[in-house]
Amino acid sequence: MASQYSICVMPGDGIGVEVTDCARRVLDALAQRGGPSFTYDVRPGGHGTYLECGRALPEESMTRCRASGGDGCCPDPAGRW
Repeated sequence: MASQYSICVMPGDGIGVEVTDCARRVLDALAQRGGPSFTYDVRPGGHGTYLECGRALPEESMTRCRASGGDGCCPDPAGRW
């Protein structure tokens, strides 16, 4: 039986929507061929989010990232989050 993973996805600056969408398609294709399956929790992050709400990584995005077991969250270099 293949494993199942939940991934918190925050398409933003540097790794944008076009990259994360492609990565998700690759992971979904892997699952269709008997590999692990994935669910995605897409959360806002990046410069566009900063312009909308004043924080590049809103607290809710960080909370969901931590809840998914992810440690891939990195600090905003400008220190705005």
